[in-house]
Amino acid sequence: MGNRRQPIWVDSARTRTAADIVELGECDALIRRFARDISELTASGAAAPEAPRAQQQALHYRNLALRELKSRRAKLCSSNSN
Repeated sequence: MGNRRQPIWVDSARTRTAADIVELGECDALIRRFARDISELTASGAAAPEAPRAQQQALHYRNLALRELKSRRAKLCSSNSN
């Protein structure tokens, strides 16, 4: 078994991943949305060990999505500068 990579969805309908984002403005908007979601989850105590598992998972997957979106943004910026 092992390290099967699960896609990280960036929309609530689970139809798009970070790789599907092709416009820098859209990527920036998603980064802002995920950063806001993360700050709200953190403020509600999702990072605490005694937080409900659903909140902990939501925080974890939003952090993963934010990381992938930032990586995608860097790729979009470098491709736009070439």
